Amino acid sequence: MSLESTERWTDVTQAPGESSRLREPGTGLEIRSNCNPDIFSQLQPEWDELCARAHVKSPFLECRWFRSWWQAFGKDHQLQLVTIRRSGQLQGVLPLMLSQAWIFGIPCRRLGAISNEHTPRFDFILSDESKQIHQAAWEYLLARQPEWDILDLPRLPETSETLHLLSRFADERGIRHSIWKKAPGSPWVDMEASWGDYLQQRSAGFRKSLRRKFRQLSSAGRYVLETVTEPDAIDQALADGFQIEAKGWKNRSKTAIATQTEALVFYTRLARDLTETGNLRLHFLALDDKRIAFDYSIFRHNRLYSLKSGLDIDHAKHSPGTLLLYLILEKAHGEELLELDLLGTADEFKMQWTRNTRPNPWLLVYSDSIRGRLLFLLKVRAVPAIKRMIQRFPATMRRKDQT
Repeated sequence: MSLESTERWTDVTQAPGESSRLREPGTGLEIRSNCNPDIFSQLQPEWDELCARAHVKSPFLECRWFRSWWQAFGKDHQLQLVTIRRSGQLQGVLPLMLSQAWIFGIPCRRLGAISNEHTPRFDFILSDESKQIHQAAWEYLLARQPEWDILDLPRLPETSETLHLLSRFADERGIRHSIWKKAPGSPWVDMEASWGDYLQQRSAGFRKSLRRKFRQLSSAGRYVLETVTEPDAIDQALADGFQIEAKGWKNRSKTAIATQTEALVFYTRLARDLTETGNLRLHFLALDDKRIAFDYSIFRHNRLYSLKSGLDIDHAKHSPGTLLLYLILEKAHGEELLELDLLGTADEFKMQWTRNTRPNPWLLVYSDSIRGRLLFLLKVRAVPAIKRMIQRFPATMRRKDQT
């Protein structure tokens, strides 16, 4: 991997809280890498304005999302929030962090997205001058190559210019990289059709099952969909929601929010931030005033993103999770939203409601260090070859048994 990119940059005196600050001669571009977490609050107005200029729709790329994430999960990582400016105006944000990671049993230095399993999507936030800004970002990241073994950008939108331009730049320079696609992606519901037409598109068996479930729920008591958005009701609603989610297999597997201190901090802080902007939606299915199913969603740009959900297993016979999603979709169609993004994986429960999925590819760039080269060989060569051998093995054994 060439390091000639470092020749394009001129060092500039660092300010407190910066790990590096460089300027590209002739372009007016200045790039800073900030390591002080106060940068989130300082950048908030400019970041919001950049999102508007860049037509960013995803709530997972907004400053408040990363600020809440860092407050909850950031202690074991080194912040590397990169800003790109021209004539003082913010043109790009690269929400990155440095951390130590173990990949295939190899200890390595990871420069990657501010993200973890609680992050549905990621991307760089860049102005409309996308190609030039991406090129500058790419050269800057290469200039810092001695600091990392792997550049890890997970869950990028399939249409992301970060994905396509950075992989193209890597091809042009002969730099090792790979794109991993986890099929079939995350499900989403298109709400272009009317509610009646949408239901007709579901299978007859599924519609019949829904009618039966609602009859059973009605016989058990009075049910209602609750949507909580008021600031003074949020804390109690969150407590109830996290308690519901903790009942059942998530509690046993220690994946419930209430069982993870950092996750609890994250979703609580995020909810309070979203309440201030009017973008939080906490949905409940209540039976005789008892909340039995829960959904934590973000409302943004006429879309609803379902982040977390759970049900009270004491009422599992009523399928409260299924019925809650039905009521959320019915209400969303009535409000003429564009879509409901179910996020996560395309499990059977979600795919009853839609056939639409969004791939979220993963871009990995490998440095020319010994560990970087070894990771590339394992990820791109050895592991796929082993998987192919394992897949062929049962078929080979079956053929031998038939002879």
